[in-house]
Amino acid sequence: MRVRNNFIILSRVARLTAMLAIVLSLLPANPVSAASSPAVSPAPAAARASNPAPRPASSNTALAGLWAAAVQPARDPDAAVITATKTDALQNDVPPAGPTAGDTIRYTTTIANSGSTEATGVTFADTIDSHTTLSGVAHVSPIAFDDSYDSIGNVGITVPSANGVLANDVDPDNNASLSVVPAAGGTAHGAFAIGSDGGFSYLSSAGYEGPDSFTYTLTDNDPLTPNDTGTVNITVNDVIWFIDNTAAGPGTGVMSNPFTSITGFNNVAADEAGDIIFVYQGVGSYPGAFTLLNQQQLIGQGVDLAAAAGLTVPPYSNALPGATANSLLTNLSGNAISLVTGNSNTIKGLTVGNTSGAAIYAPAGFGTLTVRNVAISGNGAALDLANGTLDAIFDNIASNAASAAGWAISLNGVGGSLAVSNPGAGTDTGITNAGYGGISIINAPAGASYNF
Repeated sequence: MRVRNNFIILSRVARLTAMLAIVLSLLPANPVSAASSPAVSPAPAAARASNPAPRPASSNTALAGLWAAAVQPARDPDAAVITATKTDALQNDVPPAGPTAGDTIRYTTTIANSGSTEATGVTFADTIDSHTTLSGVAHVSPIAFDDSYDSIGNVGITVPSANGVLANDVDPDNNASLSVVPAAGGTAHGAFAIGSDGGFSYLSSAGYEGPDSFTYTLTDNDPLTPNDTGTVNITVNDVIWFIDNTAAGPGTGVMSNPFTSITGFNNVAADEAGDIIFVYQGVGSYPGAFTLLNQQQLIGQGVDLAAAAGLTVPPYSNALPGATANSLLTNLSGNAISLVTGNSNTIKGLTVGNTSGAAIYAPAGFGTLTVRNVAISGNGAALDLANGTLDAIFDNIASNAASAAGWAISLNGVGGSLAVSNPGAGTDTGITNAGYGGISIINAPAGASYNF
């Protein structure tokens, strides 16, 4: 049976960002010309290229469909640039040599968009030699469209197949076997694993914040057409460091492999200003000392992590810890939490127990300290703060046996507001065995408010 002179494919996809290969197997009935020039058009009605003079098979022809004219008008530098390139190859050469009835020729046409703008409504038209008959049907390669996701640093995402990379990929010849070649490996700043159904998992390297990406291979399992490659772009925002004294350890600080101690965090974590430090409830106490960088948040499991940190959790994020009970910090060789001059910080969901210094220490100045759902209860001073602003509501403050050289609570030049309110029990502040004095408030700025 003789094939139609004009072979037309109308693109039904939003854009042509990947290579589209069309494979034809033809059976010559008479001598045939080699590959003629195909044409592509942005309009629904395609322009058709005429056949050139006969020539030997096994040659290449390229046509820049949109911009093939000898004199080009000025165009938008961001416009789509569509090209179609056709090659032919002799698959079966029936004797004698040369074009002979029964020879099999395969035409492969590649359509590409090298511009930066999506190409829609693209029509492809090709004229094949009138002496050939079509064997089988056209085979069209799949097209992989790039994908974008968000992830919280040190947390990662797990994307199900329904929302994975295949969701926006297409196969123009409607091959039902579209799939991904399974793979796992590293990225520039993390690691991923992707399954054949397009679902995947991703975790950034410990402490990383910024862009990352990996590629995957899309296949329609058709041996006559090439696979395509798609890119998954991931934006990593925020970084949370995790500490859990019930984990196997020693850990890297990511949620799936947390540090097991404050010491491990201090020795290993490459934390930066603005990071979040989360301490699980764990078992017993966490001995050690935190020195917070600017805008860092120190959060225990007395509160829901996402809500307390003010995070917008991206879709498909691995689940963050919810609230259980306050995490207990202690330090028998100094202060539990130290603030640095000018730095603003948030502390939530913790209890500070016994210290040999102060529960919260900033004698040289600080920015703004926000406190919620925090209790101080144990030996040592409770607060030693100077020259900053408080936005603090403590559950309770109980200080026993503060240093002989200091106050149980010392506020020097501290503005803002401080309240101590144990839910259901009213105000709750207790000071016993103070070595020097109970509460010292001096140089308070106008408008400062303290309610013990």
